[in-house]
Amino acid sequence: KAAPVVKEVYFVDLDDSSLEDSHPDKGKDMILVVFSEAIDGDTVRGDKKVSGFSVSGNKAELSEAYLLDGEITVTFGTEEEGKEIAANTAVVLIGKNFNKYVDVSYNDSFGMADGASNKVKSFNRTDTLKVAETTYLPTMW
Repeated sequence: KAAPVVKEVYFVDLDDSSLEDSHPDKGKDMILVVFSEAIDGDTVRGDKKVSGFSVSGNKAELSEAYLLDGEITVTFGTEEEGKEIAANTAVVLIGKNFNKYVDVSYNDSFGMADGASNKVKSFNRTDTLKVAETTYLPTMW
């Protein structure tokens, strides 16, 4: 069985316009790194936080990265059909100054792997990211 590979990287345009200024998600940006298969929760830290990711370009700042622990749906532009993203198949990156031109990279020395111990290999995604929308907010879980 092969190691998990990156299927898609989305810049998620969080709609925080309805949030009060004091809300913890106000002003946060999100990038979703979706893998070809589930990541084994035992290969990330106990609090589901993930190490090894970095962002660059547009003065982007990464504040946290964690394994998605619930299913979410993302939608694209005017498409009504959303795309389901299953728990543990994506890493959520939260930070500031993200946009679709931000580069995302991962260093495999941090050991994230699937259930068969196949490690996710280092990668650097420099293509323009797909833009998606979701009703998910980081503090929901």
